[in-house]
Amino acid sequence: MKLYAGWPINRGSAGVRGGLRPVTDIRAPLHSNKFFGAMQSRNRLPLSNHLVCSTSDLTEVHQQVRRILCGHNARSLTNHRPEHLAVLNHAPLSSTSTIYLNYGIETKVQVEELGFFLLEVPLSGSCESVYGQDRANTKPGTMVMVGPNRTFSSHWNDHCSKLLIKINSLAL
Repeated sequence: MKLYAGWPINRGSAGVRGGLRPVTDIRAPLHSNKFFGAMQSRNRLPLSNHLVCSTSDLTEVHQQVRRILCGHNARSLTNHRPEHLAVLNHAPLSSTSTIYLNYGIETKVQVEELGFFLLEVPLSGSCESVYGQDRANTKPGTMVMVGPNRTFSSHWNDHCSKLLIKINSLAL
């Protein structure tokens, strides 16, 4: 598994465009993890006991994501399909939150400043994340850690689902 750090680091790192560099490289793929494998075998989504919304109404999903994470601009890049289903699950803790999110449709998200640290763990599909001038393409087996103080955007493909870990910057 590769973890890409999203703060100013060695520019021009080999194999990663724009200077994001792998912080750690664990050879076991994320989807082979016993926890996620067990959930998939039971046809349950991560954090399914903490459902916030499951809907084809993108406006509702974006409002709930704003409430849980932060203000952001999100737009669908493909025509709305009535059969698509977005799912948002959220388990808040004292200074962190764990979130499962699947927009179910190709989506572009832009944030001026997060105000917290965010660990993004793709569980399916792929995503291109841009943090300041740095870029990383993520898929299962990779992660992106984003810091609180720079512009951040991500382009989710229609099959992308992620586990998001929100960490209050004051907690570190």
